[in-house]
Amino acid sequence: MVYSILDAESKTLLTDKFASISPPAWSEDGKQIAFVGLRENESTYRLFVVDTEGDNKLTEKLKNDVSYSPPCWAPCEKILLFTSGASGNLLRRFDPAKSDALTPLPFSAVNVAEPAWSPDGKQIVFRCDR
Repeated sequence: MVYSILDAESKTLLTDKFASISPPAWSEDGKQIAFVGLRENESTYRLFVVDTEGDNKLTEKLKNDVSYSPPCWAPCEKILLFTSGASGNLLRRFDPAKSDALTPLPFSAVNVAEPAWSPDGKQIVFRCDR
């Protein structure tokens, strides 16, 4: 659900049924929301992007190796960060407009979760085990 503070109106974005959804993340331009979700009667988490304008098209971006952790958009870019990996979550970079390819970020940490970009897009903070 999205609520407009200016118009005092709310609208439903998702009509699909989900058993679980991560906290959503807005794209910088406000036109898309990304989340990790588990559809009802399925056992695999997937990365989804939903358009916030028009018909609210829901697109499944990744269906393999996705962990339940909220994604985050990079400032000034259409790049998502999220965690993936069957064991010891890894931080991955993903461009939803270009491909289904994941790019791991090169650092040594395990069980990475909840990444967030700095406002200038030059640093990333996350929770992890060392």
